[in-house]
Amino acid sequence: MVDNTASSEQTVRDCEAYIAKHDIQNLLRDCIVQLCLKKPANPIQFLSNYFDKLDSQTSAASTSKKPNMRQQQSASPIESTTKQQSTNGSTVGENDDLGDLNEPTGGNASSHPNQSTSNVSVKTRERRGAVSAEPYKEEDATSYVKTVIPKDYATMQALSKAIQSNLLFSHLDDS
Repeated sequence: MVDNTASSEQTVRDCEAYIAKHDIQNLLRDCIVQLCLKKPANPIQFLSNYFDKLDSQTSAASTSKKPNMRQQQSASPIESTTKQQSTNGSTVGENDDLGDLNEPTGGNASSHPNQSTSNVSVKTRERRGAVSAEPYKEEDATSYVKTVIPKDYATMQALSKAIQSNLLFSHLDDS
C-alpha cells in the first residue's frame, strides 16, 4: 500500500513537471480565453482549428527561431482565426472585435503580450429589477417612497396565520 501511494505521488510529480515543461496551463488558458471571446457555434471545431493553427505556428516559429515565440503564439491564433472565420462566411461585424484586439493602442505595442485583450470595450448595463421590468436608475431608487396599504384586523390575522408556518417568513417571528 505504501508502494502504491509512492508511485501515485511520483505520477503526480511527473504530470506536474510535464505540464510545467510544455507550458500547458498557459496554452489552455489562452485557448479558453479565445473560446470565451469568440463564442463559436461549434466549440469543438473551433478548438480543433485553434490547436492546429497553434501547432503550425509553433513549428514555423521553431524553424525560424525567433526569440519572441510566446508573443507570436498568443497573437497569431487570433489573427488566423479571424481570417478563417471571414472565409467561412461569417459576418463582418463578428470579426470587427477581433481585429481591434490585434491593433496596438497608444503607440506602446511591445509592452505586454496580453495587453491587447484588455482593450476590449465593455458596455455597462443598467441594473434591471426583474426579467420583465425596465432598468431603473439610482435616482429612482433614492426617490422611492414606500406605500403602506392599511389592513383591517381580520385581514392581518389571516395573513399572520398564513405566513406562520412558512419557512421564508420564520425569521420575522419575535420568539
